[in-house]
Order: sequence, then structure tokens, then C-alpha cells
Amino acid sequence: MFARFFKPKWQHKDPIKRRQAAIELAQDDPALLTLAQEDESPEVRSTAVSRLLDAQVLSQIVVKERNNEVLQKARSRLQDLICGEVEEAPPLSERIHILDQVDSNGLLEHIARHGNEAELRRRGVMSIHNPEVLAEIGLSDRSVEVRTSAIERIDNISALERIVKATKKSDKRVTQLARQRLTTLRRRREKNQQLSKLCDTIQTLCQKGTYAARQSALLKADREWSQVSEVVDVALKKRYIEAFPRLVELCDRYRNIKTSKQKACHLLEELANALRQEEELSDELEQRMQATLAEANECWNIEGKLEDADEKLLSQRYRRFAEAIIERQTWLHENALAAQRIREFFKKMEMQ
Repeated sequence: MFARFFKPKWQHKDPIKRRQAAIELAQDDPALLTLAQEDESPEVRSTAVSRLLDAQVLSQIVVKERNNEVLQKARSRLQDLICGEVEEAPPLSERIHILDQVDSNGLLEHIARHGNEAELRRRGVMSIHNPEVLAEIGLSDRSVEVRTSAIERIDNISALERIVKATKKSDKRVTQLARQRLTTLRRRREKNQQLSKLCDTIQTLCQKGTYAARQSALLKADREWSQVSEVVDVALKKRYIEAFPRLVELCDRYRNIKTSKQKACHLLEELANALRQEEELSDELEQRMQATLAEANECWNIEGKLEDADEKLLSQRYRRFAEAIIERQTWLHENALAAQRIREFFKKMEMQ
């Protein structure tokens, strides 16, 4: 009957009372979660956070908390829970599941360094990238499996060189692995340098270059890319993927222009040869000639320029066949007029 007149201690107006409640409440009591997340007093939230067992709630607090003291306490508690440094920590399988959802580099590095179990530390190692932290773990972790996992993720040559120097007399397995990793990274660096030069060449040729140079670069790029595409870094790969299609487009465009002008020359050549076989300019031949000339003119006037040497050679061919056609057309026309006059003469003779 009197229960409604007396609020529980964790709901008391006095923050000191609520803080004492945070100390006394069972760790799985929902009220403790409420104090940790919602209490207006940082001191109460900090006390409640330090006793939480729910890593998911702690992760949410780390993201949302604005008070630095409470935030640090939540981070510390989360680290201790996942690392298994408190008696009430969840079992290893559950902590590994929690670890797989962590995206804080600082927390991951702490777990990789200080997790109680080797498998937990190894899983932490598999999620971090800092070469200095990985090198430290590769040198000092008490588990050889964790050390080797760390070394396999190092992508910094100087860090690996330090490991080789520090372990060559004390840990042959780690030394050998570090040397193998060094060899891989040095080869990758050479490939990256090779591709960087190739990208520089392609980008330069996209701005200025002959068709022969561009075509040669395309063949070289295609050959070399097949050898390095799996080991280059992301930035270089992006450069190549952007530059290569542009060079292909320029080569295709030049080839299309040249092919079109070559076709124009071929059409005129065929027409000139055909006219040489005729003795008289008929209406049918006239129509065929006009259609061929129109097609050749369209092919010749394709948009775009050729290099000077190609332009000069094709222009000479084009003019030579055009002049031959004009000359033969004139002859045929004159021949047709002469033939017409002869026909008219014989017609008059027949009428007399």
C-alpha cells in the first residue's frame, strides 16, 4: 500500500543516493543499465558504467557519451570485458563475437595486445593495420601463432627489417616469416614502381603523342598489367583504370579516321579504274560516278586530324585518283559528244 509513496534508491532525487544504488544493484538489473545510459549525473553514470556486463550497451555508450570521464570509464570497462580481465567477463566465444563487431582502432589494438586468450588476441590482430602495433605484437606476444599472424599483416618494410634484426638469433620461425614477407613486399614495391611509370607514360601520351607511340604503350600496358594487377595498391590501380581506357579511345579514334580516309582513296581508285574500261559516258555510269564521289567525299571529311606523315601520304593518293577521274570524265564526255555528232550525221544521211 505504501510502495507507491517510496521510490527505489536508484530513482532518488539525490545523486549521491543514486550513485550508492549503482554500487548496490545487481549487475544484470535493468535499473543499472538505465543509470548508465540516462542518469543526469556524470558521477552516477560513471559508477554504473564501471559495473556493466553488457558489451553491446557499453559500445553504444562509447559512441553516444559526451562526458569525457564517463566515456573513458566506458571504454576501459569494454576493454576489460572483451579482454577477459574481469571475473564476470562473458565466455570466449561471446567475446570473439563482440570483437567482430568492434570498429574502433584503439579498442582493437588494445585487445590484440592485452586479450587474455591467444585466439582473442589473434582475432584482434586480424582487424588492425598499424604496422608499428603489429611489429610490437610480432616481437613480444607470448603466442607464436599470434606473432606470426601479426607479421603476415605488416605491409611496412622498415618494420619487418626491425623484426628480422631483433629475432634472427632468438626466434628463427618469426625471422623466416618476416624475411618471406619482406621479399613479397619488395617485389610488390617494384611492381608498383613499374606500374607508376606505366601510368605516367599513358597519361603523358593521352595529352600528346603519336599513334605509333600510343599503340606501343597500349600493348606494353596490357602485357604488364596482367602481371601486376593483383599486387598493386588501390591508388595506382585507380590511376591505371582511369588512364588506360582514355588511351584506347584515342587510338581507336585515330584508327577510325585513318581507315575512313583510306576507304575514300580506295573508292576513288576503283572508280578511276572502272572509268578506264568505259568508252562513253552513259546516264547509268554518270549516276554511279556521282554516288561514289559523294561517298568518298563523306569518308574523306570525317572529323579529326591525322599526323602529318599519314595526312600527306593519303592526300597525295586522294588527289592523284581524283585528278585521274576528272581527266577520264572529261575524255568520256568529249567522246560522248563526238559519238553523238556522228550518230546525228548518219541519221541525216538515212533521211535523204
